[in-house]
Amino acid sequence: MILTLSSSVLAQTPLEEQLVKPMHSNRGISVIDGSDPDATPDEELIPSGPYWKLFNNPETPSKGCSISHFNEDNLVAYLGPTQDSQASIFLVTGPKVPVSKKAKQVKATLSTNGESDQTVNVTHWTLPDFKHGVIIFTLPSIDIALDAMEDEEGVRVSLDGKQIFESAWTKGHAARNKMRKCLTGKL
Repeated sequence: MILTLSSSVLAQTPLEEQLVKPMHSNRGISVIDGSDPDATPDEELIPSGPYWKLFNNPETPSKGCSISHFNEDNLVAYLGPTQDSQASIFLVTGPKVPVSKKAKQVKATLSTNGESDQTVNVTHWTLPDFKHGVIIFTLPSIDIALDAMEDEEGVRVSLDGKQIFESAWTKGHAARNKMRKCLTGKL
């Protein structure tokens, strides 16, 4: 995964909207099971094990697309640009991610299978109504990040040398393909 250094904490209002809307809305959400990347899964179906979800904003095709992987209490997500923000984001949250009452810049190390560890500036924050902290990585481009996405991947994040997040996914390419369709307005 290719990351960029974020120079400052992102404005909370647009960021909050970009992050919270996909996680608290059922509009434009579909479960991605990986069996058929062109299938439209039943929106009411929630798998019992780890799964991917796609969010797209039907009001602004190609803007506001995100994919999220849920694995027990851990979540990883890729968020593309919105109508109000050109930022692309990779984020993680889970029970070991410390709560942070306000958004702040910290250094975090991202480790993925088969890649060198990357230590970069991230935004550490806790979103309203979230019980865990969130680590937000600013991406240079959603397309570059999706190009680097593996079908099966393990992700670990450390703060100050202490691992605070670990998760893994399968069927990443099916999720990536759905995200690309969303980003081109073809969903």
